[in-house]
Amino acid sequence: MVAIDPADAAAADAAAAFAAARTPAERVEALRRRAEAATLIQATWQMKVAREEYRMMRIHIVAATELQRAYRGHLGRKKATRRRPSMPRYAFCTFVADEPSTSSRVIASWIFRTRCRPR
Repeated sequence: MVAIDPADAAAADAAAAFAAARTPAERVEALRRRAEAATLIQATWQMKVAREEYRMMRIHIVAATELQRAYRGHLGRKKATRRRPSMPRYAFCTFVADEPSTSSRVIASWIFRTRCRPR
């Protein structure tokens, strides 16, 4: 079954009514219906165009946001790399305290967990 657009059906009805009109009142009514059908067709078309434009605008906005997010992340990682000390990655792994107190063991284990784990 083929779906019939209401605008197309209205235009077909108006054209058929205009062709069958015999009296001036019928012709005026047919012209009025034809104008209403044209208005409905135009409104439907404008709505379709506006929806497509909105959809394309949203796609471009989301794409721009993703590009900005990726680039800002890149800049942040670059900045963090520059701020790090210029020593090798595993330099902290050789941390040894003279007297291993509880706090120094905690610090040493944190340094080992965060800096010495291969990625």
